[in-house]
Amino acid sequence: MFALPQILSSVGSIFRDHPAGVFALALGVLVLLQSAFALGRARVVIGLPLVWGLLVLAGFLLNPFADATTLPDLQAKLMSFETLTMICVWQLVLACLSLWLGLNLTGPGAGKRSLGLFVVHVIPAPLILVAMLLVEQSMLTGSVGADPEMVGFQVGFFTGTLLLLLTLPALRWRRVANFIPHSLLSVTLALACMLVPGLQDPAPATQAATDFDTLIPLGMVLLGAALVGALGWWRAPRTLIDSHEKL
Repeated sequence: MFALPQILSSVGSIFRDHPAGVFALALGVLVLLQSAFALGRARVVIGLPLVWGLLVLAGFLLNPFADATTLPDLQAKLMSFETLTMICVWQLVLACLSLWLGLNLTGPGAGKRSLGLFVVHVIPAPLILVAMLLVEQSMLTGSVGADPEMVGFQVGFFTGTLLLLLTLPALRWRRVANFIPHSLLSVTLALACMLVPGLQDPAPATQAATDFDTLIPLGMVLLGAALVGALGWWRAPRTLIDSHEKL
Protein backbone atom coordinates (compact mmCIF):
# COMPACT_ATOMS: atom_id res chain seq x y z
CA MET A 1 0.00 0.00 0.00
CA PHE A 2 3.04 2.26 0.31
CA ALA A 3 3.02 2.83 -3.47
CA LEU A 4 -0.71 3.47 -3.75
CA PRO A 5 -0.43 7.16 -4.81
CA GLN A 6 2.07 6.33 -7.57
CA ILE A 7 0.00 3.40 -8.81
CA LEU A 8 -3.21 5.43 -8.87
CA SER A 9 -1.39 8.24 -10.68
CA SER A 10 -0.15 5.77 -13.30
CA VAL A 11 -3.64 4.34 -13.75
CA GLY A 12 -4.98 7.88 -14.17
CA SER A 13 -2.33 8.56 -16.79
CA ILE A 14 -3.41 5.47 -18.72
CA PHE A 15 -7.04 6.60 -18.53
CA ARG A 16 -6.15 10.05 -19.88
CA ASP A 17 -3.79 9.10 -22.68
CA HIS A 18 -4.31 5.50 -23.78
CA PRO A 19 -7.84 4.29 -24.66
CA ALA A 20 -6.59 0.80 -25.52
CA GLY A 21 -4.86 0.62 -22.15
CA VAL A 22 -8.11 1.58 -20.42
CA PHE A 23 -9.82 -1.36 -22.11
CA ALA A 24 -7.03 -3.70 -20.99
CA LEU A 25 -7.27 -2.43 -17.40
CA ALA A 26 -11.05 -2.89 -17.42
CA LEU A 27 -10.67 -6.50 -18.54
CA GLY A 28 -8.02 -7.02 -15.87
CA VAL A 29 -10.41 -5.77 -13.18
CA LEU A 30 -13.12 -8.05 -14.58
CA VAL A 31 -10.76 -11.03 -14.23
CA LEU A 32 -9.91 -9.99 -10.67
CA LEU A 33 -13.60 -9.93 -9.74
CA GLN A 34 -14.20 -13.30 -11.37
CA SER A 35 -11.20 -14.76 -9.53
CA ALA A 36 -12.43 -13.37 -6.21
CA PHE A 37 -15.84 -15.02 -6.54
CA ALA A 38 -14.24 -18.24 -7.81
CA LEU A 39 -11.90 -18.39 -4.83
CA GLY A 40 -14.89 -17.68 -2.61
CA ARG A 41 -16.64 -20.69 -4.13
CA ALA A 42 -13.55 -22.92 -3.93
CA ARG A 43 -13.10 -22.22 -0.20
CA VAL A 44 -9.39 -23.19 -0.24
CA VAL A 45 -8.51 -20.59 2.39
CA ILE A 46 -5.12 -22.10 3.16
CA GLY A 47 -4.02 -21.43 -0.43
CA LEU A 48 -4.75 -17.69 -0.46
CA PRO A 49 -1.18 -16.74 0.56
CA LEU A 50 0.01 -18.68 -2.50
CA VAL A 51 -2.34 -16.67 -4.73
CA TRP A 52 -1.00 -13.44 -3.26
CA GLY A 53 2.62 -14.57 -3.51
CA LEU A 54 2.36 -15.60 -7.16
CA LEU A 55 0.90 -12.21 -8.10
CA VAL A 56 3.75 -10.45 -6.30
CA LEU A 57 6.25 -12.70 -8.08
CA ALA A 58 4.56 -12.06 -11.44
CA GLY A 59 4.80 -8.30 -10.93
CA PHE A 60 8.50 -8.62 -10.11
CA LEU A 61 9.22 -10.83 -13.13
CA LEU A 62 7.42 -8.46 -15.50
CA ASN A 63 9.61 -5.48 -14.61
CA PRO A 64 12.50 -6.19 -17.04
CA PHE A 65 10.08 -6.29 -19.98
CA ALA A 66 8.34 -3.10 -18.82
CA ASP A 67 11.67 -1.33 -18.31
CA ALA A 68 13.11 -2.32 -21.70
CA THR A 69 10.04 -1.43 -23.76
CA THR A 70 8.66 1.99 -24.66
CA LEU A 71 4.93 2.54 -24.44
CA PRO A 72 4.38 2.70 -28.25
CA ASP A 73 6.34 -0.54 -28.71
CA LEU A 74 4.48 -2.18 -25.84
CA GLN A 75 1.12 -1.20 -27.28
CA ALA A 76 2.14 -2.39 -30.74
CA LYS A 77 3.12 -5.80 -29.35
CA LEU A 78 0.18 -6.28 -27.02
CA MET A 79 -2.47 -4.90 -29.36
CA SER A 80 -1.45 -6.83 -32.46
CA PHE A 81 -4.03 -9.28 -33.78
CA GLU A 82 -1.83 -12.32 -33.16
CA THR A 83 -0.99 -11.39 -29.57
CA LEU A 84 -4.56 -10.40 -28.74
CA THR A 85 -5.87 -13.64 -30.17
CA MET A 86 -3.39 -15.75 -28.21
CA ILE A 87 -4.12 -13.94 -24.94
CA CYS A 88 -7.88 -14.03 -25.43
CA VAL A 89 -7.98 -17.70 -26.43
CA TRP A 90 -6.06 -18.66 -23.30
CA GLN A 91 -8.27 -16.45 -21.13
CA LEU A 92 -11.38 -17.89 -22.81
CA VAL A 93 -10.29 -21.43 -21.96
CA LEU A 94 -9.69 -20.43 -18.34
CA ALA A 95 -13.06 -18.66 -18.10
CA CYS A 96 -14.97 -21.65 -19.48
CA LEU A 97 -13.08 -24.09 -17.27
CA SER A 98 -13.75 -21.93 -14.22
CA LEU A 99 -17.43 -21.74 -15.14
CA TRP A 100 -17.74 -25.51 -15.57
CA LEU A 101 -15.96 -26.26 -12.30
CA GLY A 102 -18.05 -23.65 -10.48
CA LEU A 103 -21.25 -25.29 -11.69
CA ASN A 104 -20.18 -28.72 -10.48
CA LEU A 105 -19.24 -28.14 -6.85
CA THR A 106 -21.88 -30.53 -5.53
CA GLY A 107 -22.21 -34.29 -5.59
CA PRO A 108 -19.46 -36.93 -5.71
CA GLY A 109 -16.01 -35.52 -6.38
CA ALA A 110 -16.98 -32.00 -5.33
CA GLY A 111 -13.80 -31.67 -3.26
CA LYS A 112 -11.57 -32.38 -6.25
CA ARG A 113 -13.49 -29.93 -8.43
CA SER A 114 -13.24 -27.30 -5.70
CA LEU A 115 -9.48 -27.81 -5.64
CA GLY A 116 -9.45 -27.65 -9.44
CA LEU A 117 -11.30 -24.32 -9.36
CA PHE A 118 -8.67 -23.00 -6.98
CA VAL A 119 -5.84 -24.20 -9.24
CA VAL A 120 -7.40 -22.44 -12.25
CA HIS A 121 -7.22 -19.12 -10.40
CA VAL A 122 -4.02 -19.56 -8.42
CA ILE A 123 -1.86 -18.80 -11.49
CA PRO A 124 -2.08 -15.13 -12.59
CA ALA A 125 -4.42 -14.84 -15.57
CA PRO A 126 -3.13 -13.44 -18.90
CA LEU A 127 -5.32 -10.32 -18.80
CA ILE A 128 -4.17 -9.55 -15.25
CA LEU A 129 -0.55 -9.80 -16.40
CA VAL A 130 -1.25 -7.42 -19.30
CA ALA A 131 -2.85 -4.87 -16.96
CA MET A 132 0.06 -5.14 -14.51
CA LEU A 133 2.56 -4.69 -17.33
CA LEU A 134 0.83 -1.52 -18.53
CA VAL A 135 0.79 -0.05 -15.02
CA GLU A 136 4.46 -0.87 -14.46
CA GLN A 137 5.45 0.69 -17.76
CA SER A 138 3.44 3.82 -16.96
CA MET A 139 5.08 4.10 -13.54
CA LEU A 140 8.58 3.74 -15.00
CA THR A 141 7.82 6.31 -17.71
CA GLY A 142 6.36 8.84 -15.29
CA SER A 143 9.09 8.58 -12.66
CA VAL A 144 12.65 9.36 -13.69
CA GLY A 145 15.17 7.09 -12.01
CA ALA A 146 12.56 4.68 -10.65
CA ASP A 147 13.90 1.27 -9.65
CA PRO A 148 12.31 -1.30 -12.01
CA GLU A 149 12.55 -4.12 -9.46
CA MET A 150 10.81 -2.06 -6.79
CA VAL A 151 8.13 -0.93 -9.24
CA GLY A 152 7.46 -4.54 -10.21
CA PHE A 153 7.22 -5.58 -6.57
CA GLN A 154 4.90 -2.69 -5.73
CA VAL A 155 2.50 -3.41 -8.60
CA GLY A 156 2.47 -7.12 -7.76
CA PHE A 157 1.94 -6.37 -4.07
CA PHE A 158 -0.94 -4.01 -4.85
CA THR A 159 -2.61 -6.44 -7.27
CA GLY A 160 -2.29 -9.39 -4.90
CA THR A 161 -3.61 -7.38 -1.96
CA LEU A 162 -6.53 -6.08 -4.04
CA LEU A 163 -7.48 -9.64 -4.99
CA LEU A 164 -7.35 -10.73 -1.35
CA LEU A 165 -9.54 -7.79 -0.30
CA LEU A 166 -12.07 -8.74 -2.98
CA THR A 167 -11.95 -12.41 -1.97
CA LEU A 168 -12.51 -11.95 1.77
CA PRO A 169 -16.17 -10.83 1.45
CA ALA A 170 -16.83 -13.70 -0.97
CA LEU A 171 -15.44 -16.15 1.59
CA ARG A 172 -17.92 -14.88 4.17
CA TRP A 173 -20.86 -15.51 1.85
CA ARG A 174 -22.43 -18.89 1.39
CA ARG A 175 -21.39 -20.71 -1.77
CA VAL A 176 -24.81 -20.29 -3.31
CA ALA A 177 -24.47 -16.49 -2.95
CA ASN A 178 -21.27 -16.60 -5.04
CA PHE A 179 -22.84 -18.81 -7.70
CA ILE A 180 -24.64 -16.18 -9.78
CA PRO A 181 -21.92 -13.45 -9.80
CA HIS A 182 -19.20 -16.00 -10.58
CA SER A 183 -21.24 -17.51 -13.42
CA LEU A 184 -22.22 -14.14 -14.90
CA LEU A 185 -18.67 -12.79 -14.71
CA SER A 186 -17.31 -15.96 -16.33
CA VAL A 187 -19.80 -15.75 -19.21
CA THR A 188 -19.13 -12.01 -19.65
CA LEU A 189 -15.39 -12.59 -19.68
CA ALA A 190 -15.71 -15.43 -22.19
CA LEU A 191 -17.83 -13.28 -24.53
CA ALA A 192 -15.39 -10.38 -24.20
CA CYS A 193 -12.49 -12.66 -25.10
CA MET A 194 -14.31 -13.75 -28.26
CA LEU A 195 -15.00 -10.16 -29.30
CA VAL A 196 -11.67 -8.48 -28.51
CA PRO A 197 -9.56 -9.91 -31.40
CA GLY A 198 -12.23 -8.81 -33.88
CA LEU A 199 -11.78 -5.19 -32.80
CA GLN A 200 -8.49 -5.12 -34.68
CA ASP A 201 -10.18 -5.84 -38.03
CA PRO A 202 -10.99 -2.73 -40.11
CA ALA A 203 -14.65 -2.00 -40.70
CA PRO A 204 -15.78 -3.35 -44.08
CA ALA A 205 -16.46 -0.82 -46.80
CA THR A 206 -20.06 -0.17 -47.77
CA GLN A 207 -21.07 -2.49 -50.59
CA ALA A 208 -24.23 -2.85 -52.64
CA ALA A 209 -24.12 -6.64 -52.34
CA THR A 210 -23.70 -8.59 -49.15
CA ASP A 211 -20.14 -9.77 -48.57
CA PHE A 212 -20.63 -13.07 -46.79
CA ASP A 213 -16.98 -13.15 -45.77
CA THR A 214 -17.70 -10.32 -43.35
CA LEU A 215 -20.39 -12.45 -41.70
CA ILE A 216 -17.98 -15.25 -40.79
CA PRO A 217 -16.55 -13.50 -37.67
CA LEU A 218 -20.09 -12.66 -36.54
CA GLY A 219 -21.10 -16.30 -36.99
CA MET A 220 -18.11 -17.44 -34.96
CA VAL A 221 -19.00 -15.05 -32.15
CA LEU A 222 -22.64 -16.17 -32.12
CA LEU A 223 -21.61 -19.84 -32.12
CA GLY A 224 -19.18 -19.22 -29.29
CA ALA A 225 -21.84 -17.32 -27.36
CA ALA A 226 -24.27 -20.21 -27.79
CA LEU A 227 -21.70 -22.73 -26.58
CA VAL A 228 -20.74 -20.64 -23.57
CA GLY A 229 -24.39 -20.02 -22.71
CA ALA A 230 -25.18 -23.71 -22.94
CA LEU A 231 -22.18 -24.56 -20.79
CA GLY A 232 -23.03 -21.89 -18.25
CA TRP A 233 -26.67 -22.73 -17.69
CA TRP A 234 -26.82 -26.44 -18.49
CA ARG A 235 -26.56 -27.43 -14.85
CA ALA A 236 -27.54 -24.12 -13.26
CA PRO A 237 -30.97 -25.19 -11.88
CA ARG A 238 -29.60 -28.46 -10.49
CA THR A 239 -26.61 -26.65 -8.98
CA LEU A 240 -28.81 -24.10 -7.22
CA ILE A 241 -31.04 -26.84 -5.79
CA ASP A 242 -28.07 -28.88 -4.57
CA SER A 243 -26.43 -25.79 -3.07
CA HIS A 244 -29.57 -24.88 -1.12
CA GLU A 245 -29.90 -28.45 0.11
CA LYS A 246 -26.30 -28.63 1.33
CA LEU A 247 -25.86 -25.07 2.56
